[in-house]
Amino acid sequence: FRVDSFVIAGFLNLSLVTYYSVGARLMEYFVQFMVSSMGLMMPVFSQYEGRNDYNAIRKSLMHSTKISTALAVFIGASIIFYGQPFIERWMGSGFESSYNVAVILVVPYVIALSQTPSVNLLYGISKHHYYAVSNSSEGLLNLLLSVMLVKYYGIFGVALGTTISMMIFKIFIQPVFVCRAISLSLREYYVSAIAWTT
Repeated sequence: FRVDSFVIAGFLNLSLVTYYSVGARLMEYFVQFMVSSMGLMMPVFSQYEGRNDYNAIRKSLMHSTKISTALAVFIGASIIFYGQPFIERWMGSGFESSYNVAVILVVPYVIALSQTPSVNLLYGISKHHYYAVSNSSEGLLNLLLSVMLVKYYGIFGVALGTTISMMIFKIFIQPVFVCRAISLSLREYYVSAIAWTT
């Protein structure tokens, strides 16, 4: 997922990497906060898997995903509403394009990071090979789309390439792997965890 800067440097001007990186750095801080907040679930999933208690795993996944979704939506909305003045105070004037990059990236990151517990689950029950396959495929699609779109939309095209690939994999692919790993209905995962209903 660090290919974006290489695509920008290769197809555009090297100076544009800075503007893209500022917006992308906000997303990195977002990721670090969410991983730190929800990382406690990995040993919980491991403990339940050691007991062969998959009902407890499913319940814990649902509950922790609701919490993760609430956090991700709140932080994502904060970036949209306060990102521009934050970047202006952080980097100075002239970085409006960095804010636009952050806005393009924030929606797929909210979707991805709301599913942080599912990643912890895959690691906790030693099914992380699913995540490795999904991430590798997503990275390849990200590269291909970014190379295609950078010619038409510049650094925003690179952000769109990341956005499209992330949304495809985090909405349609990763949940399938997670539900298959713990014998959970995909519909139940979407409705109960993502839509916050019981």
